[in-house]
Amino acid sequence: MAPGARRLSWPPIALGVVAELLAIAVGLWIPLASDPAVRTFLAIALLNVGVLGGGITGLVLSGPWRTNALHGAVTGVIGGAVFGVVLFGTVTNAVPSPRYAGFWTIHYLVATALPIPSWAVVRYGRLVVGGIAVLVGSFVAIEGSIAAGAVASPRDPPEAGR
Repeated sequence: MAPGARRLSWPPIALGVVAELLAIAVGLWIPLASDPAVRTFLAIALLNVGVLGGGITGLVLSGPWRTNALHGAVTGVIGGAVFGVVLFGTVTNAVPSPRYAGFWTIHYLVATALPIPSWAVVRYGRLVVGGIAVLVGSFVAIEGSIAAGAVASPRDPPEAGR
């Protein structure tokens, strides 16, 4: 191993990933509410699955903030990849999701609320959805890193200017 290189501690990462996968499964298969305001809130909560996984990873690891952020990033990348694949699958109807589940609501918001011209969706539908899935997956990965770094041990505060 190169000098200065750190080893990853996989048990905290696994705990964070399991929490993310459970949240994704709930958002995929359990219909939660029929009220549009509640569904929108739950869809936004589902988009914060990276905070859940990264926070758990950081709490279990309880190391310096850089170490926590690295482990949270790994947790977030794994969870974000799964989230993006599931989102792509639900929007393209490859993965079944019941009406009023969390991913159904995200699908609905993608289809109705985003200012994407209809000609672009008709011509490049799967590419547009794939791009949105990659953006959301990347967002989840960044969330994981920030959340894990935020719950770092107070023994090692971040230095100013770094």
